[in-house]
Amino acid sequence: MKSIVQELAEKINMTADEFAGEMRKRGCSEPTILKIWRGDYEHYKNFKDNDIYLSNLRKAAFVLRVPTGRLLPIRKQNVQSHPWVLLYNQDGD
Repeated sequence: MKSIVQELAEKINMTADEFAGEMRKRGCSEPTILKIWRGDYEHYKNFKDNDIYLSNLRKAAFVLRVPTGRLLPIRKQNVQSHPWVLLYNQDGD
């Protein structure tokens, strides 16, 4: 199964190497880039678990030309406490 980042990159015909190169230009480390590419941040128990990724997700969103919210997975428990996730994660296509 593809991660959200991989699906968005595919829409703009961006390879993993191109994504990694753009992320490196913005100061991300290789391990962090791989975690974002694989979608490791998509699996969490508490929304605050993603705090370490947020600045890097902003960089990834810039590279992929989407709002940061598009990279966040929607889960029912999160919509209650974070309604802005739903607002920014809607597919505009």
